[in-house]
Amino acid sequence: MCPTASSLTHNKKCSEFKEMIEFAIKNAEAIKSFGPGLGLVGHFVEMMAAAHCYVHEMDVDMQRLLLKRKWFLTLCHDVWESKNKEVLGVSLGFYSIGRKRHFLIPIALHVIDDKCAEPTADLVENILAATGIDKEQIHKACNDTCYTALKVGRLLAGENRVCTMHQIQLYMDHVM
Repeated sequence: MCPTASSLTHNKKCSEFKEMIEFAIKNAEAIKSFGPGLGLVGHFVEMMAAAHCYVHEMDVDMQRLLLKRKWFLTLCHDVWESKNKEVLGVSLGFYSIGRKRHFLIPIALHVIDDKCAEPTADLVENILAATGIDKEQIHKACNDTCYTALKVGRLLAGENRVCTMHQIQLYMDHVM
C-alpha cells in the first residue's frame, strides 16, 4: 500500500522518503506562487510520494517478470515562460504491470534562471535523485522540439525523442 504525505512525516519506517519531502519543501515557494494556499504543496508532496511508490512497485514487477532489474521510465520535461520567469516542469511516465495502467506523474515544478541545456539537465538529474531515481534508470526522454530540449533529452537518456503533441503541431503548421 502506498503511503500518504501525512503518514510519511510521522512514520519512522519511511525514512527513504525524507529526501523527497525535503525536496518538496524546498520547492514549496515555487509551487505556492502558482496557486493559493498550502493545499497545493501538500498535494505535490503526495504526488511525489506516490510517484516513488509506483516506480518502486513497477521495479518489483519487472524484477519478477524478467528476473533482473529492468526499468521502462519515460522522463518528460519542458521549460516555459510564466509571468517573466522561466519554469522547468518534470514528469515521469511508466507502465505498472500489477495495476495494468500507465502513469504520468509530475515530480517537479522549478523556477530557473535560463534554458541552457547543461544546467537544465543537471537540475533534472538532481530532481530525479531527490525522488530516488538514477539517470541510468531512464528508458527514454520525451521533450519539446527545440534544440535545447532535444539536447537535455540526449544528455539524460542518450537519444532524441519529442512529445507527440509537438510533432502533431509541427505537422499541422507545415500543412497549413
